[in-house]
Amino acid sequence: FVEVSAFLARHGLPVPRIHAVEPRERRILLEDLGDVHLLDLPATERGARLREAIDLLARVHGLAREDALPFEREFDREWVRFELATFAAHGVDERFRAALGPELDRLAVAVAALPRVLCLRDYQSQNLMIDADGRLRLIDYQDALLAPAELDLAALVFDSYLELADAEREALLARYWQARGSAPDPAAFALLTVQRKCKDYGRFRYVTEVKHDLRYGPFIERARSGVLAALPRL
Repeated sequence: FVEVSAFLARHGLPVPRIHAVEPRERRILLEDLGDVHLLDLPATERGARLREAIDLLARVHGLAREDALPFEREFDREWVRFELATFAAHGVDERFRAALGPELDRLAVAVAALPRVLCLRDYQSQNLMIDADGRLRLIDYQDALLAPAELDLAALVFDSYLELADAEREALLARYWQARGSAPDPAAFALLTVQRKCKDYGRFRYVTEVKHDLRYGPFIERARSGVLAALPRL
């Protein structure tokens, strides 16, 4: 966390300031960003903040490779399969798991073959905060790594915690690709949406049905809908 924070801060990205670190106790004293997440904003304010988040994401994805920890890690086949393990175990009926395995392997191979940029990996409304000065700030970025840009895009525009209309999603995606100056790959975006939403779906079912944490129950169907929306685009 400390190393990735320093890297992102060096590039002017809005991470919390680190006031002190005690490595032996594994403690970090961080800037207090308050308790307002993008998720908490009323719908009338959320659109502008989502556009700001898209612009910020384009900046992150545009960072050139250098000798830094995030560029030493890759969203490779093993990482993709690891993220889908909970889906395989808890997201489908056990009668279908044997048949599902090779298909998830194919998905992992396809994701690993895509071009990569620096991604924050969990870029969604619970990890974007609004500080006391009204600035958009980043949290939960310690797993930043090289991955397809569509990984972060799918996490944001198909955020399981937000209800977005298709027109809003399309506008956000268009804004991103304009900022990046490149053309979108609809198949790549669909592939990463399937991967991300299967991951969410499996995790939400696991924590709800096994851990009995009912906070995630309301989001199960939204994650499932994201998968079903993306499948026809593949």
